[in-house]
Parts: sequence; C-alpha cells; structure tokens
Amino acid sequence: MRSLTIIISAIILGAAILVSVNTLRIESNVITGRFIDSGRVVTVKGLAEKEVLADRVYLPLEFSWVDEDLKKAAQILDEHQQKIIAFIKDKGILASDIKADMPRIYEVTYDGKTRYNVTYRLVLDSTKIKEVKALIDNLSSLVKEGIFLQTTTYGINFKYTKLNDIKPQMIEEATANAREVALKFAQDSGSSLGKIKNASQGQFSITNGSTPEVKIVRIVSTVQYYLND
Repeated sequence: MRSLTIIISAIILGAAILVSVNTLRIESNVITGRFIDSGRVVTVKGLAEKEVLADRVYLPLEFSWVDEDLKKAAQILDEHQQKIIAFIKDKGILASDIKADMPRIYEVTYDGKTRYNVTYRLVLDSTKIKEVKALIDNLSSLVKEGIFLQTTTYGINFKYTKLNDIKPQMIEEATANAREVALKFAQDSGSSLGKIKNASQGQFSITNGSTPEVKIVRIVSTVQYYLND
C-alpha cells in the first residue's frame, strides 16, 4: 500500500514538473516574441523647406578723404556725411535706422609730406528691404557728387529674423514627411507602421536663395517607428 502511495505521488510530481516546464516554455516564448518585436524598427528622415523673404538688412557705407590738412579732411567728410544721410532719408528710410561709427584716421608720409587718410562709416540697419535695395541701386549718384564711397556686396547682409514664427509648422511638415516615407517602407516590407519609438529634431538652417534677400529655411527631422507584422 505504501509502495502504491509512493508511485502515485511520483506520478503527480512528474506531471506537475511537466506542466511547470511547459508553462515556463510558453512564458519564455512570449517574452522572446516581445523582444523581437521591439527590435523591428525603421528610421526615416523628414525634410521641410520654405522660401522666405528677408525682413532686415544691414548695410555699411564707408567714405574717406585724404588731405594734408586734417581739419579740412574732417570738414569735407562732415559735408559728405550730411549728403549721404539726406540721400538715405530721401529713399524713405528712417533716420533712426542710421548709426555713425567713430572716424578712423591714418597718417601717411610720402616724399617728405604728411597726409591724413580719414574714413567715416555709416551703418544702415533697417526693415525697409525694398527701400534699401533702391538705395543700393543708386549709390553711384553719390560717387558722381565727388563722394569717395566704399561698399561691397560682401558687406551687405540680408537677414531673416522671424524663424520662431514658422518653426512649429515646419516641424509638423518634416514629421509628416517622415511618416510618409516610413509608411511606404512598411508597405514594401509587408508590415504595418506602429508607434513612434523616438524622434529627434535637426537644426534649422537658413541659406541664400535666388537673390540675396530670398532665404531658404530648412529642417530635417529623424523619426524611428516600430514595425508590426
């Protein structure tokens, strides 16, 4: 009788161990399956570009005079400065947009004679883009009046300062573009697109367009999606 009890107990214990092993195997398969699914992802990039017009322009205007008499050189440049300021105002630009820098004076001795090279500098910082462009196109008229004006296209800087106004829309467009790419990839691979695993926003860049006052704003977002079977 005791032997029979031992045998029955052994059978029950063995069955319990078998059930435990099978249960463990099933749970192991579920965990492994989740691990595999979490590794199936696709990383895509979404691009958004927008053409905008500059809303601010920086224009330095330098003019100089060389003379043996420093006082005379300064007097002539004062007259030239007044003519330039009047010219700028005549183009519809505000006087508050004009700033004057300290004059630069260089002493040059040649053939025993000392001369003074005096340079004045006006800096124009304005939001009146159209008016400044018209001014630039007519600077030669100042030269014809005997004003030795020095400026180059390298010194002119058209700027776009309203990036924060368009950031949200552009980020949304870049994200939508990334999703389109991810959906196409998922379809081609026989999968369905899952949730976003992570995303990173790239840096905004502003470059020149077809003309100096036209700017191209660009952003590239990187998004990683889960893929489902």
